[in-house]
Order: sequence, then C-alpha cells, then structure tokens
Amino acid sequence: MAFNRLLNELPNEEAVRLPACSRHEADPDVNTICLSVCSDVLTQEICVTSERRRLAQQAFATIQPFASELGMLFYSRLFELDPALRGLFKHDLANQAHSLMTMLQLAIEGLDAPEQFTHALHNLGVRHLDYGVQPEQYATMSAALLWTLEAALGPAFTPEVAAALTEVLSIITDQMQGKATDNA
Repeated sequence: MAFNRLLNELPNEEAVRLPACSRHEADPDVNTICLSVCSDVLTQEICVTSERRRLAQQAFATIQPFASELGMLFYSRLFELDPALRGLFKHDLANQAHSLMTMLQLAIEGLDAPEQFTHALHNLGVRHLDYGVQPEQYATMSAALLWTLEAALGPAFTPEVAAALTEVLSIITDQMQGKATDNA
C-alpha cells in the first residue's frame, strides 16, 4: 500500500486501537474505527464509521484516473475563493496539484491504518505551518476541495458521499492543525 511509504518516513508512535470511542462505548452496534493516540503533543480520538470511510475511499478511487487534472481544478477554485493564497505557491503548480492529490489519496488510504493516521497528518500540518498556511485557510481549502469533488463525481456526489467526504476532510484538517477530533 502506498500509505506504508509515507509511514516509513515517520518515527514510531505507540497507538492503541480501542473497541469504541467515548461516544460509542454505550452503543455496541456502531461500527467505527476509533483510535486514541498518545504523544508528547496531544491526545486525540478519531471516529469514522465504516460506511463513511468506504464512501470516501470509493469517491477517491473513482477520481484517481483524473487526479492531476482535478488537482489543477482544485487550485483554480482555491485561488478564485481566495486570490491571496496564490502567494503561498512558489513552485510549479502542476507538480503541487499532483502532490496534493497523492497526499489526499494517502490520507484516505490511511483511514485503514488509523494507528499512524494522526501522526502522519500532524507532521504534514507542521510542514504547512512552515509554508505559511493560516488556520482559517483550511476552511477555504476544504470548500474548494469539496467543490472539485462534486464537479468530478457529478451525480455520484450524493448527500451521503458529501457527508462522508466532509467528515473525512474535517478530520484531516483538524489533525493537520493539531486539534482533537471528535466528530462522531
């Protein structure tokens, strides 16, 4: 799996898979992936239902053949929403679009490996902070990305798919910003 390449670059992190997060302890019928990760920085809990995980992964599998083109469409929309963000990108935008879509694919695949998920996204967030990304810009990024995914998926962008992608993107951006996540 491509996600393993990213993980090989990370220091080992101890993680414990819990039977359920604190919100789901009382409901054994909820099928979730819940994780509590302890580190020097923070303790976090992530919950994604298996159905939402499946929908997000399926959506990304559908767009994968057009990922680079969609990355460029994303940046077009991002700069339309906030032209000042263009200044953060000093290098070839086509390479950046490819990198973005690759990292998103890795993050989506990472939902199947939650033990490393939070640490990898935290490191990505630290790099983005170094690039000058501000916390409020994550909302603009999410809006541009959801718009791009809706355009790419067309009728397959159902309310259920939109909810799954919104939740997963929220988890990704929260983890990148070092926020505790409890979106179940």
